[in-house]
Amino acid sequence: MPFKSTNDLRDNADVKIFLSGLMIIQPNADSTACEVFVNRAALDHHFSIEVREKKANRPDGVVMRHLGPLEFQNLADSEHGVILLADKPKGMEMYIGPAKPGGEETLALAVDLASGKFQQPKGLTVDRKGGTPSIFLNDGTFYTAMKSPEGVKVTLKKGGNEEVLPPIANLIAANIYLDPNEKLSLRWREMGIPNVLELKKRDDGVTYEVYILNEPLYVDAETGETHDEFQEYYKILSEVPDKEKLRLDVEVSAEETDKGTPHTLCMSVILNT
Repeated sequence: MPFKSTNDLRDNADVKIFLSGLMIIQPNADSTACEVFVNRAALDHHFSIEVREKKANRPDGVVMRHLGPLEFQNLADSEHGVILLADKPKGMEMYIGPAKPGGEETLALAVDLASGKFQQPKGLTVDRKGGTPSIFLNDGTFYTAMKSPEGVKVTLKKGGNEEVLPPIANLIAANIYLDPNEKLSLRWREMGIPNVLELKKRDDGVTYEVYILNEPLYVDAETGETHDEFQEYYKILSEVPDKEKLRLDVEVSAEETDKGTPHTLCMSVILNT
């Protein structure tokens, strides 16, 4: 598989990246980089990216925020809207170890369109017209940061078959560990103007969190409309026969509804080919 497997997920990440909403994460063939396709065909979902500076016992400091569709970097690199580059990239890894005290779990809980019970026909590709501008990374250890709550019943339907699933990844994250004097550079455009934000290795305990979202602005758990997330994904995937298409039906218990849990899981997925 393109993701390299690891049992090592250290707590001292210099940068944590959180991915939520309709996006497709696809590592390249040699695990040296990863592209995250942003589903622009889901019109009721809205893209945002925010970088927060984390200090112990202090409120977060927001150092970067972008709202709305991404802009292509430039004519020479017309695929990406955000580029995250480490000085000494370590490539793409997926954590497959046991659950950690902080709630981090194996990436195997994520929906992978290329394998397992979620596997789609071979040769599945992303329609770049609907998935770009995309996000490019050259470093990161990916894992499940949060899974669907126990009070949410998720039923996978494919063809005429149904299966109630155990909790699945509802929030995917990636840890980046920087060496001394190393930095992670974030590049994007705002109203045509190129911007660069350098997240440097700190020796004062300061770390960074990057939130990348492609979600509805708000879903009322009581009255909000539900929709099939997979139907949204199929808008930017190569053609899949109806009998092979996936559907997730979500039922939320009264206890979870009281907590504000939305009826629709809006999770990112993996295409690990």
